[in-house]
Amino acid sequence: MINFIHWLAERHRLLPHVNCRRVACQLLTGTLVIALLTACSASTDSHHNEQYFDPESELLSRTEEELIDYDEEITVLKYGHSQTEDHPFHLSALYLSEIVKERTNGRVHIDVYSNNSLGDEISLLKGIAVGSVDMGSVATGNMSAVVKDFAVFEIPYLFSDYNHVDAALRDGAASRYMEEAAQKHGITILSWSESGFRHFLNAQKNIYLPTDLAGMNVRTPEWGIFANVCNSFGAKVISMPFSEVYTASQHGIIDAQEGPLMAFVTGNMYETMKYLTLDSHIYAGDCKIISNQSLSLLSEEDQEILAQATYEAGEYQREMIRSTESRYLQQLKDFGVTVVEQVDKSAWQEACDFVYEKYSDQLNMHLVDLIKSANPDL
Repeated sequence: MINFIHWLAERHRLLPHVNCRRVACQLLTGTLVIALLTACSASTDSHHNEQYFDPESELLSRTEEELIDYDEEITVLKYGHSQTEDHPFHLSALYLSEIVKERTNGRVHIDVYSNNSLGDEISLLKGIAVGSVDMGSVATGNMSAVVKDFAVFEIPYLFSDYNHVDAALRDGAASRYMEEAAQKHGITILSWSESGFRHFLNAQKNIYLPTDLAGMNVRTPEWGIFANVCNSFGAKVISMPFSEVYTASQHGIIDAQEGPLMAFVTGNMYETMKYLTLDSHIYAGDCKIISNQSLSLLSEEDQEILAQATYEAGEYQREMIRSTESRYLQQLKDFGVTVVEQVDKSAWQEACDFVYEKYSDQLNMHLVDLIKSANPDL
């Protein structure tokens, strides 16, 4: 019976809330009537059937127990992300689903969809903004497709290290500013997490300076400012979703890509590209976001539970990312990847500084100042 009620609730997904208590009552009332008729009929045939049905001690008590879990409405939220099921994004999403279900006593269920099942990150973001998708993980760089202020995350070397990141984005003035900007587009940022600093991986040679990328077909995300930065190095940029990168590298469509270490490992990129440069050119944050429309379906109590649980899931993901970077690096070496670890970052920074003037009309310089001023080393 309970499994059937779950099935019925799923069938009614187009109604965001399913009143499972009402459904259960209707189904179990029908069961009670049938059972009573069966018991009455059976009692005329044999005295041995007198104990077959005891309305007080068996059916009615069982009905009460079954109804306890369905005393309140259930809300099912769909949560999408772009990564594989062994990736920290997915593991943190499963953790979120588990603790939300537990803390709401089953009132809120989060169904997790990996590998772009609900669309790539930009499609996911746009869906969340208009309320056609509930929740998801979206890279800070991709957030600019809807919330233009996030274009600052395309600026190379804006963040110096993780201490700087933490000061700016973990309850800093910059994160609060961007949360308010997202609200204007129908999006609530529940947690700031990350995938880490990004580096260059290629199939041809060791890269020491930006100009060493000249002539290569380099994959970047669909980030206009950063793509133009790579073009300025003499590279030819090909933008595509991450899900298409491995196949593109197999067929020689791209010679190089850039991203965090864990993506190179979990995406098996080391199979086609054997040269890694640890230049840390861009910090890739990860926003755990929810549509304001979906959030409004929850009670105030459940909104608070969801916010706290998402924060914890984001911190869980952050810890996984930072604690495993050295392991991911060693794995890449074990897979035969040659690593340039000592990089003249000043040369890379100088090659990228033109973005502030060239793209001043696209960048929120107040936000840039908030982020830079948060650097504890200044």
